Amino acid sequence: MRGRTTRLTAPWLVTFVGSLLFWLLTVPTAAASCGSVTYEGAPAPATAEPPDGPELPSHVCVSTLPNTASIAAAAAALAAATAHGIRLYRSGATTGPAGPDTERVIRALALQGHAPQRHLFPDTAALKARKGRPVYKDGSPKLKPSGHVRTRDHVDPACDRGTCTKEVLPDKSTLSDHFCGDYATKFRDPADFVRAEAHLREKALRGSPDLVEATIEEIFGPGDHTARFEGYYVDPANPKNADGSINLLPVDLRGGHISAIYKQAPDGIWLLTMHPSPQDERHP
Repeated sequence: MRGRTTRLTAPWLVTFVGSLLFWLLTVPTAAASCGSVTYEGAPAPATAEPPDGPELPSHVCVSTLPNTASIAAAAAALAAATAHGIRLYRSGATTGPAGPDTERVIRALALQGHAPQRHLFPDTAALKARKGRPVYKDGSPKLKPSGHVRTRDHVDPACDRGTCTKEVLPDKSTLSDHFCGDYATKFRDPADFVRAEAHLREKALRGSPDLVEATIEEIFGPGDHTARFEGYYVDPANPKNADGSINLLPVDLRGGHISAIYKQAPDGIWLLTMHPSPQDERHP
């Protein structure tokens, strides 16, 4: 919490200092042409006439307008930065690129199982390829009891050669044939991935590590967190497009949850997988 608050406060503080400097530099500039600042717009004091010669025009210095404009601009910038920071904080967002601690944790988790390889690292194309190809029978797509389309030939982004027949865990044991469930989902931000895993690991250490779940709002707080994730499923009404490509629809993760599976290891528990899922019966 402290680190996130610091990341959100830093841009606000920079904006505040910049606004203050803008105001301090603008006011003297506006008044430089007349040598003094007259905030009330009062006329300049009378200038004595030279003994011999015409009357010189008096010069009125009024910097009220430039000064007000500079204050308004500084206040607007500060208010905008503050409002943006409040929105980010309430949504539980993180800002900035992943730091060295986040990268270190991700590397360690990648050695324990396949969670980052399948649910963080893949780009959009690789994520969609995980869904494979729809299965047809007599010209119609085969559906599961859930209403989702049965698929095959799932492409595993965790494997160097693209597909795997068996998944070998770090301890050299074999988990199962690789398959993709109803949804192919991922985290967009490494910091969000690490935050979710830390929350679920704590729950696993207090109970059974086999399967641990938490709602998205339990981890990230109230609000709409759909921008943190990406996911797809095959459209049961129209699995294939006219050009033969797979018709994939985006997963709605509002009100969803995050699941993790851990395995006991000599040095504690290992994360085998972790992924976001939509609310039950949200799709199709």
